[in-house]
Amino acid sequence: MKTSVTINRIIVLTLLVSAGLLSGCSNKKNSFTRRVYNNLTAHYNTWWNGNEALKEGFDYIETKTPDNYTTVLPVFQQPTKKETAAVNPKAERAIEKASKVIQRNSMFFKKKELNKWIDDSYFMIGKAYYLKQDYRGARRTFEFILSKYKDTPLQWQVTLWLAHTNNALEQYSKAGNDLERFRIQMQREQMPRKDIVFYHMIYAEFFLKQNNLSFALPHLLNSLELSHIKAEKNRLRFITGQIYQSQGQLAEATKMFQSVISHSPGYEMEFNSRINIAKCYDASTGNSERIVKALTKMLDDAKNIDYRDQIYYALSEVNFKDNDSISGIENLRLSVANHKGNNFQRAQSSELLADIYFKKPIYHLSKAYYDTTLQSVSKESPRYEALAEKTKVLTELVNNLVIVMDQDSLQRVAGMSEDERNALVDGIIAKIVEEEKRKEEEERNKQNNLMASGSFAREQQTSSGGWYFYNPQALSMGFSEFTRKWGNRRLEDMWRLASKEATMEEVASNEEVPADSTGMPADSGDMKGPGGKGTGSSDPKTREFYLSKLPLTPEAINKSDKKIIEALFKAAFIYREGLTDLESSLSTFEDLITRYPDTAINHYYILSVYMASTLSKQLGLEDKAAEFAQIIINGYPNSDYALILKDPSFVAELERVNRQATVFYEETFNAYKSKQFYSVLLNCDIAREQYGPKHELMPRFEFLRAMSIGNLEVVDSLAANLQRLVKTYPRDPVTSEAMKVLDKIARSNPELAVSAGINKLPDPIEPVAISSKYKINSRPVLHGCLVIVKTDSVDVNVVKIRLSDFNTKSFQSNNYSISSLLLDNIWQIVNVSGFKNQQEAMDYYNTLMQNPYILAPIGKVSHYIFVISSENYPIFYGAKDLKEYELFFRSKYFTSQPTGK
Repeated sequence: MKTSVTINRIIVLTLLVSAGLLSGCSNKKNSFTRRVYNNLTAHYNTWWNGNEALKEGFDYIETKTPDNYTTVLPVFQQPTKKETAAVNPKAERAIEKASKVIQRNSMFFKKKELNKWIDDSYFMIGKAYYLKQDYRGARRTFEFILSKYKDTPLQWQVTLWLAHTNNALEQYSKAGNDLERFRIQMQREQMPRKDIVFYHMIYAEFFLKQNNLSFALPHLLNSLELSHIKAEKNRLRFITGQIYQSQGQLAEATKMFQSVISHSPGYEMEFNSRINIAKCYDASTGNSERIVKALTKMLDDAKNIDYRDQIYYALSEVNFKDNDSISGIENLRLSVANHKGNNFQRAQSSELLADIYFKKPIYHLSKAYYDTTLQSVSKESPRYEALAEKTKVLTELVNNLVIVMDQDSLQRVAGMSEDERNALVDGIIAKIVEEEKRKEEEERNKQNNLMASGSFAREQQTSSGGWYFYNPQALSMGFSEFTRKWGNRRLEDMWRLASKEATMEEVASNEEVPADSTGMPADSGDMKGPGGKGTGSSDPKTREFYLSKLPLTPEAINKSDKKIIEALFKAAFIYREGLTDLESSLSTFEDLITRYPDTAINHYYILSVYMASTLSKQLGLEDKAAEFAQIIINGYPNSDYALILKDPSFVAELERVNRQATVFYEETFNAYKSKQFYSVLLNCDIAREQYGPKHELMPRFEFLRAMSIGNLEVVDSLAANLQRLVKTYPRDPVTSEAMKVLDKIARSNPELAVSAGINKLPDPIEPVAISSKYKINSRPVLHGCLVIVKTDSVDVNVVKIRLSDFNTKSFQSNNYSISSLLLDNIWQIVNVSGFKNQQEAMDYYNTLMQNPYILAPIGKVSHYIFVISSENYPIFYGAKDLKEYELFFRSKYFTSQPTGK
């Protein structure tokens, strides 16, 4: 019977096609035969082939995308770039076939599409764009279908896919509207079962992506009840179990994971279900012995050799629930050590270990495990930047602590008697010789094994007739040997380099030399030979190799002390600013103060005492704060720190006076522009009396005074006043303007120039054209404020501390960050970042320029302060032309505003 029906269908189709061919296959005329023909040829085989390619692409994503079982699974697999690249040809084929259907078979008459496969073809194009992760293209296509084919049977399927796409674009308000439209329509008419399942799955995805697990749960349960697809139901069960687990509903979670196991999922999901059942252990209601026994049994199963990292992690969770932190930490370490390619698990285990050591605090171990976490997390991960910053801070801290430990060790050994030193060194040499013998023996055994296995491999190659790279056994042996030596590594170029990428800060920063294989610090190059003068041996089996590193002369000890002082100060600063560990910061400052109270060698002494006083006060240690304050007040009464400690309102008063001076200067400048020169002279005299010659605005008052005299009196009075200004304030920015005026006088009146000595001035510098390589963006762009100082003139750490104090007092809620790096071998940058736009950065800049506390350590030396956008910063750092950018800054960001130089 079935055969007869099939034959009848074939006959009918053949007749229809024949009729179409006889009447012509054009889609330009509307007739029954042509409608039938174009619908038939659109579906078979063009649309059908495209749809098959699309299904293959989505099937590939579902089966090949790795799942991250350390977090709640997404409802739909989230392919990486690797999987997306693999399915791109399938998506392109679907788009190609769908486009052909639209071009060849569309029959659009009287504002109506008569070929029912045209809207299906557009729908296929939209889904193909989604498969390629071109979500914007997918959204445009779905919106086009809904606008052009309003009454299409596909309307509500397209609406669901539009919501699915808006979820992917994180356009949640739009996705919510799409889903709400479908819900309303679902109340009006009976929707297909598969569409209702898809609706609930998309709604669950909508809430999961926003971390609203409780709201996702009912939609997961609804889709689980309605779905008939085994793999889909198992995934939904697993996600539901994870949500129950995260909410503490451990009994419900256990039931869900047991249900997953009973429905025969793939081994990976089954394994993770068993692991999660173990994690659902409740220490308050049960005994962990059975669970630990089950997990240990899983460790012994050969099938689980690639999953041991997850098993050890589950064991650690049970340990921590039983308050057994020692076993928990050990199992976490074993989890990291048993990494077999699951970067999700390595990241989870190492980050938890890093957090534990950070809280203890054991910073060098915390740094090591954050570094491991960073290597395991994708750069696209939202956690990557925070982890990178934390790792960077801890690396800098550990480097400084290692310097202190190394120099202390060297000084301790240098302080021994000659016999004691030699005995220590001889012991180290003996260990090296013994280790070399052990390695030689190990190498011989390894070579013998390799020769034996190589002979076997050659036999296998000969017998199989295959080359090495086609021989699985030889490849396996090579991979095992590589892994033994180098560990698991990503497939990438230059993999042997520890770090192939370096940030601008890393390139510019000074690197500390690590310890050598003997455990003693490596030679830093400035203490060669006994006492820092000899040449030293390069052979670690000679005494000279070690003695060459020891500070055995007063000069060498002084250099070593300076290294310790610098490292302690930096470490204390990192504790305070990078880690907000005030206790450790205070302890380190105290160590620095106690060990090096002599300001002749410790130029951080006064600042360290001030910081110790401030930190003690923050920690509620009032007596200790007062004790440190008295050291400064009694010993250094004329310092800024003493004035601040004696009068807390000192800085506020300075700021008030500075604001007053700025307003007064603006009034004077406006008077000059209005040619009220006598008023300018009067104001300048008042400024001299009220603010004194050292105030930062006084050079500008003197310049206005000189120019006003030039307009009221003879030119030689102008020249005399300008020369006095140049001599008194040689480094102020206004001096360059004064010199330009003097140069004009010299060129227009040579006799006056000779009598006044103006001809001795250097040749004038031609004005620099404003560079076109820097741009002002009309839209909001991230900005930073740069304070640039000479490395040999200003201690950048002092600038950073004062900026930190300034931020805490004036911008505490803004959470601005401070970092430093070398611009070149002369200039160093202190960067205050976190400004959302130009206006916010300029508000900060203007406030900063009124603050004498910040400007005090840099005001008398050459420096630059300006604002820069994130777009211009890389250009500036590459060009390193301070004057060029300063000119751009002055001309584009403000008028009549000093930048400092």
